[in-house]
Amino acid sequence: MSNEKKFEPAFPMDFEQRNDFQLGMSKRFYAACAALTGIMANSNPDFIRMDFETAVGHAYRCADELLKQENK
Repeated sequence: MSNEKKFEPAFPMDFEQRNDFQLGMSKRFYAACAALTGIMANSNPDFIRMDFETAVGHAYRCADELLKQENK
């Protein structure tokens, strides 16, 4: 996946409306947050005992795959 796709804005705005504000979070971060919510809500003992660094890593791998599949 290209870096361009990873940093594409999740909620893009029309350039004329931007007025030099930040574009907000990337699609990758937004997707990782959604995946992490599911991971943290899982009652499977393997997920309950998972440390945060591992959980976040899984969330970003899910997000990367989601973005890869987006335009297939």
